[in-house]
Amino acid sequence: MEILQYAFFQNALLGILLISIAGAIIGTYIVTRRMVFITGGITHASFGGLGVGYYLGISPTLSALCFAILSALGVEWLSKGRTVREDSAIAVFWALGMAVGIVFIFMTPGYAPGLTEFLFGNILTITRTDLWLFGGFALVLTLFFIGFYHYIVFTAFDRDFAYTQGVPVQFINYCMILFVSVCVVLTIRLVGIMLLMSLLTLPQMVAELYSNRFRTMVYLSVVIGIICGIVVVLAILFIDQKLHIDDPVGAVSVHGICGFLGTVLVGLFAAPGYGSNVGLLYGGGFHLLLIQLLGAVSVGAWAFITGLCAFKLADKLIGLRVSREVELKGLDITEHGTDVYSGFQIFSNE
Repeated sequence: MEILQYAFFQNALLGILLISIAGAIIGTYIVTRRMVFITGGITHASFGGLGVGYYLGISPTLSALCFAILSALGVEWLSKGRTVREDSAIAVFWALGMAVGIVFIFMTPGYAPGLTEFLFGNILTITRTDLWLFGGFALVLTLFFIGFYHYIVFTAFDRDFAYTQGVPVQFINYCMILFVSVCVVLTIRLVGIMLLMSLLTLPQMVAELYSNRFRTMVYLSVVIGIICGIVVVLAILFIDQKLHIDDPVGAVSVHGICGFLGTVLVGLFAAPGYGSNVGLLYGGGFHLLLIQLLGAVSVGAWAFITGLCAFKLADKLIGLRVSREVELKGLDITEHGTDVYSGFQIFSNE
């Protein structure tokens, strides 16, 4: 494939690999511990750090890291004595981070450059520096996971039992929460605040359907993360470059392609014990696969037809496209007066 020759695509594939490995370890821990919302709490708390960073003129990534670590440690500290429930502590820092971020972003003069990259992310803009940073983090995390594997498993499944076995539960908790915080900040610019929580929970939740062994869940999560990440990137490039269809936020690739793939694959991998129907690979025949395929096609057709009608109506009433000149120059410049996507180059045949 010609696209594999480009450095930005090679970086994106390496980024998907590293994120999948780190996300699998961290995500399996938090899913097993039933503290999925800690990811959302730290992610949204770090938004406060972004706002403070932009307002003070310092590195938003560094300030977000400080907010993420402090909020994570704060959750552990508040819930340590069991006077405040863990989910309540997460909600406190979630709301506090968002409130602080909104206030300081509003107070920042002009437009905050690069803010959209933190909100929505773009893995195609990942640099070699990002890869080295995340690669180092993934290496340290993996070594810690291997060295303290049994302690991590004990703590994840049953903290009270782990205490009775002499496991350093507090040490494991604080270390894993610290790893979650760093992972969130390093990943946030690549996939954005909006998708980060899904990245660290959905592959693990799917893996949990097929195995209740911690190690197996980690392995499956890595595979699921890599496959889904590559499918999304290839779908975005195919839709943009081959079909020449405008999809600036990758909605069709993320929700359409991956949604279709996930729905159909149920017909292959549905295991016994999770419903009356069994997937093709477990001896269930083509019955469930055809049902899932029919459902996916029906939903896709309905969404396409209703969406097409809505957009045609909007185009007639208010118009959907700007002029060619404005489009090439960029709406970030024409509407906001600043270059938001400085890492992009625009090529035109005209």
